[in-house]
Amino acid sequence: MPTKTPAAAAKTPAIHYRVEIADPHAHLFCVTLTIARPQALQRVSLPVWIPGSYLVREFSKNLQRLRAHQTARALPAAQI
Repeated sequence: MPTKTPAAAAKTPAIHYRVEIADPHAHLFCVTLTIARPQALQRVSLPVWIPGSYLVREFSKNLQRLRAHQTARALPAAQI
C-alpha cells in the first residue's frame, strides 16, 4: 500500500464530519463538514452511487438549508 510523503500529506486538507440528530421522527440530521486547510477554490460534492450498487441515487435532493462558512464569514453555496 503506498504511503503519502510528508509533502503530499501537508497538501491534503484534514476533513472532519460532525453528525447530530436534528429530528429523529423526521429522520433529519445536521451534518457539519470542516476542512482544516481548504484550497482557494474548494469544491465539495456528493456521489450519486454507493459502493457495490449499480443504482444511481440523487442524494443531494435530500439536502436542506445548505450553507458554507469560512471562519465567521458566510460564503456562497449552490446546490446544483
